[in-house]
Amino acid sequence: MRSLVALSVLGVALSTSAVPAAADGLERVVVAATGHDSASCGLPTTPCRQFQKALERVLPGGIVVTAGPGSYGTMKITKSVSVLNDGAGIAMVEGGAGQPVIEVNVPDSGPVVLRGLTIDGRDAASAGISFAAGGHLLVSKSFIKGSKMGIRIAPQFGGSVTIEDSLVTNNGTGVASSGASPGQLSVVLNHVTISATRWDFGDGIGLRVVGRTGAKQFVAMTDTTISNNNMGPLGAGVGCRRGRGDGDQQRHRQQ
Repeated sequence: MRSLVALSVLGVALSTSAVPAAADGLERVVVAATGHDSASCGLPTTPCRQFQKALERVLPGGIVVTAGPGSYGTMKITKSVSVLNDGAGIAMVEGGAGQPVIEVNVPDSGPVVLRGLTIDGRDAASAGISFAAGGHLLVSKSFIKGSKMGIRIAPQFGGSVTIEDSLVTNNGTGVASSGASPGQLSVVLNHVTISATRWDFGDGIGLRVVGRTGAKQFVAMTDTTISNNNMGPLGAGVGCRRGRGDGDQQRHRQQ
């Protein structure tokens, strides 16, 4: 009998620990257009409404996922997280008058993944995505438009950024990258299109790379098209030079 009681008590303890308290957060948080931003939102049955609330609810290293199409507001990301929209329809991240639509500022240098998002600055945001601090940022299968800078890469202490399978269009500047000292910055563009930058909203440069004293910066492009901009790739600043490996003319096209 005592064994049965002990097993029963253990079962209750296990079942209780499997359900996190509201203050503890969740490893996987769901957002939906039908959701509500409550203190306990995030489960599939009680999704959050805005990405920002979902970021408050998710644990470091966790995942925020969309349950359907919708407009989910702006984001300030301060911890390692993945924000994913995998086939649930168009997930809009909009707004940011004079501010970035998505700001990535992760003090502990954790990785951040943004996938399947439509990021619209509505001709008002300073940047579609601003990478200010973090270990690694991956932007995948996303559409970035309508900001002064489509993607601004200016980390305080270096890091790495990968942009893949994405379209950056109709921004003042497409992608702007500048290194910081101390630290090393690595930027890789793979199967990216940067197009239709605008003089009326920025400098009209498709890709701008700025070198700084004491900073180490490496930018590489594969199968990337930079076209229909007022200016193509521009390198400026201390120690900035352009290199080309075998076959780069086929992989990188400036029109």
